[in-house]
Amino acid sequence: MVESNISANEDNKFSVSLLAFWVKGSMSVDNNFLHIDMPNTVLFGLIPAGKRRENTPLQGVSQVETNSSFKLGAMIFGVLIALGGFSEMKSSGIGGLILALIGILMFLSGIKTQLSFERNGVRQSIDVPFFEGSKVREFADKVTQTLSGYQIDRNVRIQNTKQTQDLNAQSVANTQAIVNAMQNNNSVPQNQQVVNTPVNNTQAQPNASIPNPAPDAQVDSSTGSDTNMTSQFCPNCGAQNDASSSFCTSCGTKLN
Repeated sequence: MVESNISANEDNKFSVSLLAFWVKGSMSVDNNFLHIDMPNTVLFGLIPAGKRRENTPLQGVSQVETNSSFKLGAMIFGVLIALGGFSEMKSSGIGGLILALIGILMFLSGIKTQLSFERNGVRQSIDVPFFEGSKVREFADKVTQTLSGYQIDRNVRIQNTKQTQDLNAQSVANTQAIVNAMQNNNSVPQNQQVVNTPVNNTQAQPNASIPNPAPDAQVDSSTGSDTNMTSQFCPNCGAQNDASSSFCTSCGTKLN
């Protein structure tokens, strides 16, 4: 008999044989893997032999279910052996009793509780004795709940990853647009100059010479009249008269 390595949690331990019921394997599930470490059996499931060990990622697990199965071959063969044992008990009591017990155990070993699931599309099944049925169903419910949580988390991660990728793509596009704009500005020829608007001729130039003021009006020393002006003053009374007048309009003095 081969005794499997079992986990510390008693809920994860499962018997694999009705005859050697103390030999147990373990099945457990976490957030990433379905772990199976179960002994195989021979002789209609009576004797543990060998081991089955799997660590399956949850992303490849689906369609978890349990059902009761009946191995008709083992059950029929067990009935025949049990009947033979009972008949032998008349002549050989102990031998017939042992044979009858083996037949009964073989018959009961044909009643299985089966845990089945799909692994990457391939159907997998694990058989345990009928008395482990309630624990197997509880374990199947636990696996289903874990798978549901895993799928929800996976969908959230996918959505967050997609949003992050979209934001990164938008950021890259904006950066590229800025780079293209800067390159377009730098590609203008250096000899292309902005044409200045001609300065209005009426505007004063900084270095333009200021015209000299008109020379002072020259006054005739004899008459005291301004020869460059349109009026003249009377030398007698000082009254202002028109430049074309010959006599003062105030005193009548003759004007030159």
